[in-house]
Amino acid sequence: MRHSSLLTGFLLLVLLAGQAPAESKAEDSSEPREMDWTELMPPEELAKLESMPPVDHGDVSPFEEGPVDPLAQEAANAVAQAMDPEWQAILSSTNVRPELDGARIKIPGFIVPLEFNDQKETTEFFLVPYMGACIHVPPPPPNQIIHVVPGTPLKMDRMWEPYWIIGTLETSLVENDIATSAYSMVADEVILYED
Repeated sequence: MRHSSLLTGFLLLVLLAGQAPAESKAEDSSEPREMDWTELMPPEELAKLESMPPVDHGDVSPFEEGPVDPLAQEAANAVAQAMDPEWQAILSSTNVRPELDGARIKIPGFIVPLEFNDQKETTEFFLVPYMGACIHVPPPPPNQIIHVVPGTPLKMDRMWEPYWIIGTLETSLVENDIATSAYSMVADEVILYED
């Protein structure tokens, strides 16, 4: 079920994104560009992901007579897709969008603390697109993780809530025992997310 949780979270991310990847180079501006997570993926990987058909096992369970539970069918599809070599390549991709190197962005996500100071404030973290990634469920692909060093250490009294992170994005690989990220940034601002 490990692949199923990862794939389900990643598919939700792609399906809910609703934005096409940016086509132009990063703009030099003091105003950050609000980004969606799928914009971090190379366009060809996103297109491949969006074009992959669901696996169909029919309407009857192979283990019992009668219709299949829709959630069980969805889980079976996720596992079957996760075993596909094309899915595996996308789910472990470190490919980045080089034109985003140096872009000043604003992106929402969840914090996975990595390092702390003596006051137990977070001094380094991974930003991920969905709650529980890297902790309760497997990490997203490296090109869907941003390694962040906040300008000011963070008190993590609201760790499970989403945050806006504003800073200059870099295309650099950071490996850690928890996960690998294909992007990094020094955060100018870390703001609790509000609609």
